[in-house]
Amino acid sequence: MQNHDERQKNLTLKEFLHATTEKRDIYSETTAPLKKRKANMMRTYKILSRKKRSITGKITTVLLVCSFLINVYLLVLVPVKTVKIRNIVTLKDKNLDFLKGNNGEHINQIDLDLEINDVKQIDDKGDSNIEQNADANKEKQNVAVLGVKDDKHIDKGKGIKAPANDNKKFNEKVKGGTEICSEYSTWTKHLVVPKTSTDFKNWSFKSKRECPKFSVDKYPTQRHKVSLRCNGPFSKLVTSVTTSTRDITSVEFGNVCLSEAIDHCCLGKKAVPNVVHYIWYADKELGYFQFISFMSALRFLKPCLFLIHGLYIPKGKYWDYFVSISPNIIHVVREKPTMVFGKKLAYEEHASDIMRIEALKLYGGIYLDFDEIVLRPLEPLRKYDYTQGHERDVTMGSQLVLAKKNATFLNYWYNSYRDDYKKSWAWNALWVPEKLSKQYPSLIHVEGYNFTRPNWQHVDLIFKQNYDWSTNYGMHMYIRWYKNETNNVIIRTLNTTIGAVCRHVLFGNKELCVK
Repeated sequence: MQNHDERQKNLTLKEFLHATTEKRDIYSETTAPLKKRKANMMRTYKILSRKKRSITGKITTVLLVCSFLINVYLLVLVPVKTVKIRNIVTLKDKNLDFLKGNNGEHINQIDLDLEINDVKQIDDKGDSNIEQNADANKEKQNVAVLGVKDDKHIDKGKGIKAPANDNKKFNEKVKGGTEICSEYSTWTKHLVVPKTSTDFKNWSFKSKRECPKFSVDKYPTQRHKVSLRCNGPFSKLVTSVTTSTRDITSVEFGNVCLSEAIDHCCLGKKAVPNVVHYIWYADKELGYFQFISFMSALRFLKPCLFLIHGLYIPKGKYWDYFVSISPNIIHVVREKPTMVFGKKLAYEEHASDIMRIEALKLYGGIYLDFDEIVLRPLEPLRKYDYTQGHERDVTMGSQLVLAKKNATFLNYWYNSYRDDYKKSWAWNALWVPEKLSKQYPSLIHVEGYNFTRPNWQHVDLIFKQNYDWSTNYGMHMYIRWYKNETNNVIIRTLNTTIGAVCRHVLFGNKELCVK
């Protein structure tokens, strides 16, 4: 019995070992392909890894070479497009003497940023010619630099006779835009050209005429933008193409590059540069009569530049239209002053008074209020160092002022805010210039009432009647008191001075339009 149990036990052990062996064999047969597959995958992975490292190395090498070539191209072959220059200007320059602290303390230095946009150096030959002829007049310089022998390529505006220019005018194609340097705007071609111009002898308004269609809702999607070219022997202006009406060149007030560009391109042989200054406070849309003021300056002054002083530029449909047809606009960034010579300004209007005086002192030019409308060219007046007109018998008007850079009369007027500032709305702005004109008659040309007639005491002649403005250079519209709706449709048949002035500016003829 015992032997039987042992045999059974041994048999069971044998069966167990046999079964175990069979399982091991089955497992080996099952896992062998997997191991082989794993080995193959490892070999494949190693091969791919080697190839990947090789490709990555090649790409890295190519990128490094490309980066090196691009840097060489940018640093050596292409001129810098935008450069920030820290330029320290001492107040030894007589044109900057008035920039003193409001507390009367002298500022030793002014730290100015000069922004250079879309610039291109003139060829070395042209630059050397300028250096060799440093004492030559501006006309000879212009010809030497760009080789321009005539100005026939300058568009003077169809049907509008451009004033005689003492300087050679020139446009030159350069990379990134067109280099311009002209005393008069080349953009008047976009103005409406009348079949017959305004008749200044007939004020009956008994006949009507066909007026052209005019809309500010349609303008090109692409427009030109004026920038400063500050490198080279002298500063110039450059135009380039943009698609935004908000894309306006901005510089800080006191920018030397802008001042040099005005002296070189906008002055001619006149005392006063053909540059128009406006002051704009708020972040708001350009109103209708403000638009008419811009359009009047473009038509009758053909300014080299429009300078908008303040923290903002206008916006809205009227602004978009004007910018699209007249790109020669630069935003002069500055805050509205609250103090002058350590004294707090009593009225917001006094800040505007200070800003216009300082703008004319630093750059020279023609200052316009936004509701001052230009009615004919001011060329006969640009020969005087300083020109202002009466608003009333006892006061000057400051809505339209012409001045050369740092004019002596401006210095006396400016210093009145230090020596004789009164918290009266009109004292320093209107009464002081009249007083100074009597003290220093040789320093001012007084242009009678031809800048503001009719004055604020006779606004009904502007708002409700037709007034003969045939001798006026300009007219102050006192538009803050005019409450009637006005637009390009209404003015076509508006039988008042306002309607006639607007038609004169937009259509070149004051007569009533046929509906």
